[in-house]
Amino acid sequence: MATEALLIMGLQLDYCRGGAVEVSGADQLVPIVNEWTERIPLTVFVQDWYPPDHCVFAANHLWRKPGQQLSLTAAGATQSLPYELMHMHCVQGSFGAEPANGLAMGRITQVIRRCLRPDVPGLSAFADLDQQSTGLEAWLQQAGVTNVILMGTPLETLIYETALAAVQRGFHTCLVGEGCRALSPDQQQQQYDRLRAIAVEII
Repeated sequence: MATEALLIMGLQLDYCRGGAVEVSGADQLVPIVNEWTERIPLTVFVQDWYPPDHCVFAANHLWRKPGQQLSLTAAGATQSLPYELMHMHCVQGSFGAEPANGLAMGRITQVIRRCLRPDVPGLSAFADLDQQSTGLEAWLQQAGVTNVILMGTPLETLIYETALAAVQRGFHTCLVGEGCRALSPDQQQQQYDRLRAIAVEII
């Protein structure tokens, strides 16, 4: 069985040029990601798939705006968990939730959808904020994967949290430096240093 898998995150139209939560340079990642999907047989497309009434959308909270923080008290938790409000994006069935133009979806082995529950924010490709699984870990284990390679965006949030979760779950974790983009381009190198500090290899 294959021992490595490529995890592709944030390459949806709402993260690309003109999207609701545009990340500068996200479109430029498509040919780089496509090249890597030719090298690695197991590829996972992680798709944000928000219901329209999701709690992270500022529009669903009276007098709130993107960037403000709220908190979630998960069942059994001893403390509240903070999360940041966002613009509506990647809503289930919407144009913005579709894969980025030109992405070679025919070479994708598995699609993992996250942010499905309206009352719980997403955290990583592995789990929501309350640590309920997305099913990714079980799929990787069943496929015999021990090494994961991450690409996509946003580097500061989804990529970082997924890398941290992968390391914590015992996966050897790498990140393709040229295959990621940060929300703040001038912070890209700082984010690489942050990832190295949690034992992620930048390749």
